[in-house]
Amino acid sequence: MRLKLYLFRLLMILFIIVGVCAYLVPNTNTEGIDYDLIEVRDTGSENYHITQIQVVVNEDKISKQLSKNLLDKVINQYEGKANSLSIQMRYAEGAYSHILVAQHNYDTADTTVNMSKYFNDDR
Repeated sequence: MRLKLYLFRLLMILFIIVGVCAYLVPNTNTEGIDYDLIEVRDTGSENYHITQIQVVVNEDKISKQLSKNLLDKVINQYEGKANSLSIQMRYAEGAYSHILVAQHNYDTADTTVNMSKYFNDDR
């Protein structure tokens, strides 16, 4: 009887540990995020292309980590199509719709990200 009680307690502790670990691991999946890419313009010269993009997030709220993951996904999507990207990410509607502004240079692999000061306020 004591062995069964011990095994039951051990099993409960394992379930709690697994639950806590699952909660602490950040969600890095961007597949469930509903967003639209709007290519505003392609500028530059004959040998150097700068593509300006608006990423419109059709969600009520996303985390900073998910917005950065979505930014990485857009950067990877345009690799080889432009030398540099200028990206503005915003919510489709609502107060403080601005999420971030980023610039990425494929030649140097540098990315500059400026998160909104009012990120997710009033959401």
